[in-house]
Amino acid sequence: MKKILTLTLIGFLFIGCSNDDGDTNQITGNWKLVEAKFYGLGDGSVSDGSTDYTNENIMYNFQTNGILIVSGGENAGYPSGEYEYSFEKGNSELLVKINNQNWTSAFINGKMVLGDSFADGPDLVFERK
Repeated sequence: MKKILTLTLIGFLFIGCSNDDGDTNQITGNWKLVEAKFYGLGDGSVSDGSTDYTNENIMYNFQTNGILIVSGGENAGYPSGEYEYSFEKGNSELLVKINNQNWTSAFINGKMVLGDSFADGPDLVFERK
């Protein structure tokens, strides 16, 4: 009976482990910011809406060494510069931590969405370049 219980527990441990390398590898590379979506309250007033960046060349380059290089001008995310980034496991998604700020991450229809709307911040929508 102890052997069955031990084998069952080991099985659950292996099932519970996952390899996030696929998710983390998806983010590395050059991404063009195309839109910032806003939900909820901002500065004490309702701020639903979005900003279109498709005609601007705002690039987020996630390098394999954990450095994010932002270039191209003002945007709803980060000003031009270099930032450290890393990954953390959230409740049900992979979090991207940029400059000590957590962003949810999703890959939808070939686009990457980094979300801060859970904290009344923007959701940033990117296309791979």
